[in-house]
Amino acid sequence: MKVSYLVIVFVGAAASAFATGRRRRQDRLMGKIRMKNISKSKYMAGIGCPVLFWKQMNDPDSLPGHDEATERIFATGHNAGELAKGLFPDGVDLPTEDFGDNIRKAEELVKERKILFEAGFSAKGLYCRSDVLVPLDDGSWELIEVKATNHAKDVHHYDLAFQQYVLEACGLKLSSTSVVHLNKEYVRRGELDIPELFTRTDVTDAVLLDLPNVAPNVARLREVQAMSDCPELDQFGECKAFYYCPVHGEIEMPDGHVTELTRGGKPAGILMGMGVEMLADVPDDYDLNDKHFIQVGAARTGQVHIEPAPIREFVDSLQYPIWHFDFETLAFGVPEFDESRPYQAIPFQYSLHEERADGKIIHREFLAVGEGDPRRALLETMKEQMGDAGSVMVYYQGFENARLKDLARDFPEYSEWIGSVLDRVVDLYEVFGKYWYYNKRQRGSASLKVVLPAITDISYDGMQISEGTAASVAFAGLRKAGETVDEYNAEMAQLREALLAYCKQDTFAMVEILRKLRELI
Repeated sequence: MKVSYLVIVFVGAAASAFATGRRRRQDRLMGKIRMKNISKSKYMAGIGCPVLFWKQMNDPDSLPGHDEATERIFATGHNAGELAKGLFPDGVDLPTEDFGDNIRKAEELVKERKILFEAGFSAKGLYCRSDVLVPLDDGSWELIEVKATNHAKDVHHYDLAFQQYVLEACGLKLSSTSVVHLNKEYVRRGELDIPELFTRTDVTDAVLLDLPNVAPNVARLREVQAMSDCPELDQFGECKAFYYCPVHGEIEMPDGHVTELTRGGKPAGILMGMGVEMLADVPDDYDLNDKHFIQVGAARTGQVHIEPAPIREFVDSLQYPIWHFDFETLAFGVPEFDESRPYQAIPFQYSLHEERADGKIIHREFLAVGEGDPRRALLETMKEQMGDAGSVMVYYQGFENARLKDLARDFPEYSEWIGSVLDRVVDLYEVFGKYWYYNKRQRGSASLKVVLPAITDISYDGMQISEGTAASVAFAGLRKAGETVDEYNAEMAQLREALLAYCKQDTFAMVEILRKLRELI
């Protein structure tokens, strides 16, 4: 497929893309208006959320810093990028500390037809730094973006289209674009096998489809940038940031709003278009599915919806002792342990509440120590602590079952025992996911952390760690604190206790929810 491109050059620029006139223009750009450049990351933010873009360009101090989870994502991406350079042993790594020096060195090495890492380019007030540029025999180039994901995504096409637009404005001819990403089928055994760790997906056609959109997108963003005051979101419609948006990441709606409809994005949008904002005001003749009908009824009456028969059948099916069980996991983009895969969820902790027929409750737990693979020690301890009879109660069995199956695959000597555990798994989520119980305080959610306070008035409030992502981030730091608990300083010892308390709360929550269900029926 042949595509013609119109390359706009500034008046006075030399015919050569790398002539002296262009360098002078870059110097002015880096001096007077350097901060007004639209970088690739700001472009990507802007086409998703113009309000975020305005703040990044005009009021960056108003934006919060990155949290630990986001920093960990950045670190994973950086690590993958560095490892991927091993696919191109003749590549030249450009320095990135100085904006201008990076661009000047890129100009020089482009002429020498070198494979380049982190080459910077600037044109038309736009700037990007490309992960990999590979010279091709016909004089053109291949542009490669390295992503710490398990597959190429649409968002990567927009990213590469912006880069192609800038590079072609600088005089480079691109004939192909690719995404190098992690190979989800790769299994680590010994040292990392870099060619096997990564796979390469050609996205040339998808990028060419988006390339014509770059110039009008930039024009719109320049209009946003020129606004004297931060615009309101409703000037542009919904925030569609590709990644987490610190401006609109957590928009709070009033209790009982139609956006609480479970998986109800489309009907909620229709209702708001009709001027209906609250569930209690949904017209009687509006077509609702069964779960939405229950939600609207709860919003109107304030009454809890209970279906005693299926709840009683569920409770009566349980076999004592009941083992209330929960995993916490950590995923590494680049697998750190043998017999693990990119982004495989690695269990490092569990909590276990044993509930006996006489009402006695016994708690047991495991939390890994050190940087080694935690799975074998976890399995050994779990096998010792969990009996061979009785229901294994989890909350959302899709997650726990998947982890157990991974463990059986990766540690086949435990597969028979793990299979016996899987045969006994019972999912407490079923009661709430099927709306046998619904309280308007749940606001359309059946998650454990929402159901617990709705049905028992117990919550996770005030806990140092109160959700799974925070637990993963905490353990990522804790595992480097020492190979034994005795090596921990006071801060790390407190963090360990916070992790234990959080996971214990998850299984204690199941104990209390089940107790409440028994009372209700």
